[in-house]
Amino acid sequence: MTARESQIAGYAVTLEVVVPFDVAQHAADHLDASWHLESWTPEAAAFVAIQKALRAAGFHHEVHVRTREVSAHDPH
Repeated sequence: MTARESQIAGYAVTLEVVVPFDVAQHAADHLDASWHLESWTPEAAAFVAIQKALRAAGFHHEVHVRTREVSAHDPH
């Protein structure tokens, strides 16, 4: 193993997942019901859904999730 390889802590991989609005809205409704609140936005619910999926796959503290709104015409 080279000196450089022994200093590598890991690799950052950028992954973009688009959660359809209706799926995010359904997730927000579910979170509202389970938390007994009515303050979950679809954007926040999409964040939680993806975070849960990544944790279920074994990624816990390593995952940093960011959300942004995309339009139907946004190719990215």
